[in-house]
Amino acid sequence: MAVSPSAEPLRGYRQYYYKKIIGVFALVSLSTLLALGIILAATGAAPIHKPNFWLIILIIFIIEAASFAAAIKVIAEPLCQILAALSHKAGVPSSETPPDINDKRYEKSGFKAVLQIIYDKPTTVPANHHVGSENSFLIQSLNRTSCGIAIFNNKKQIIFANSAAPIARGIDGKDYLALEFLNEPSISEWLDEISNKETKAEQRWYRIATNPEVVKTTKIYDIVASFEKGAEGETVIFLIDKSSRYVPEEEDLNFISFAAHELRGPITVIRGYLDIIADEFADRLHGDEAQLMDRLIVSANRLSSYIDNILNVSRFDRHHLKVHLLEDSVHDIYDSIADDMQLRAATQHR
Repeated sequence: MAVSPSAEPLRGYRQYYYKKIIGVFALVSLSTLLALGIILAATGAAPIHKPNFWLIILIIFIIEAASFAAAIKVIAEPLCQILAALSHKAGVPSSETPPDINDKRYEKSGFKAVLQIIYDKPTTVPANHHVGSENSFLIQSLNRTSCGIAIFNNKKQIIFANSAAPIARGIDGKDYLALEFLNEPSISEWLDEISNKETKAEQRWYRIATNPEVVKTTKIYDIVASFEKGAEGETVIFLIDKSSRYVPEEEDLNFISFAAHELRGPITVIRGYLDIIADEFADRLHGDEAQLMDRLIVSANRLSSYIDNILNVSRFDRHHLKVHLLEDSVHDIYDSIADDMQLRAATQHR
């Protein structure tokens, strides 16, 4: 495979690194052999004019050469793997296969984390990608805005993205929007749905966060997608950064959700004990005692319902709760709550 000029710096650095390692090992080897020769000659163990002297030097040289060759391979392998990953990440043609991030060896050695930084770190598609130089002023202007912009072709591939768009590059070399769509269709799913039905379409998403496994600093966007079939840039995505508004709300919701979740456990225990007491002591409770027990059970159930409602509201606000609308009659709805409402009314003398 021919190597492009853009690959020369990576290849040149690898050659420089190999030469430096070999030079250091050669210097160490010669120094060791020289010191050994001096010791053998000085002690008379093997005089320099005897064949034994040169045989010992030759054996030591062969052992050192084999050891150094193995050491060079071990020492240089991580660098070669990193350079191969960088070549793949940068889209530079290379004859070497990029390392597989799912290789179990890398997970055990910790090298997987290094590859994740290289492969998964969000990268901006070059500003002049598929755009003529005559539009450089427009591109520079788009890169200065805080609104992310991404353009897809008819194959759903990103052909342009400005610097504010949360673009990441997968190990397959393809760019994608590093967003997390939880309980609603993603941009790709929406395009699959409308591309064969509509010639023009528009869709909005609210409160869409970046993928935390890819983007370390969370950003939350309101998104507008515009689709026009047959256009060169068939789909244009606008990502309006609402992090300053949504992130504090997310932190508040996280606290509320955490507090409600922590309360749910004790309330469940209390309800369980109340049910046991009500069953075990039903024959021993009389008058106000039975009424007090009923009030405790109703209050515990009501508190449990409040906690569930708080958690559901928190999930809904963060798009973690999917709501399904069902048709029902007023009579059936009343029947489902009548017993509970009658019990509550009885405990309050209503």
